Amino acid sequence: MGTMVVVGGNKSSVRHLERACPGVKIMFHDPSVSSKQNHRDLERAIRCADCVVVMIDGCSHKSMWDTRSIAKQYDVPVRYNRGFGLSRIRDVMPL
Repeated sequence: MGTMVVVGGNKSSVRHLERACPGVKIMFHDPSVSSKQNHRDLERAIRCADCVVVMIDGCSHKSMWDTRSIAKQYDVPVRYNRGFGLSRIRDVMPL
């Protein structure tokens, strides 16, 4: 069982992905909410993740750079994905 954090995109796609990939725990992070608490939540999620998928079309540059920095700090691989859809996330899943 692996754990993946999806940053940006559409939360409903994540729910579909959970059903399509049993055994993989998927956490969704909404980068549109900008606060210190949101940054701490992102760090907490990445700390316990096996990989991170950044939905490039679904988040700001700042969110992407914050995610990249935190993932590097905890040695968690980051995959970048264009689009919002379920099939696009599955294409980059390393789990």
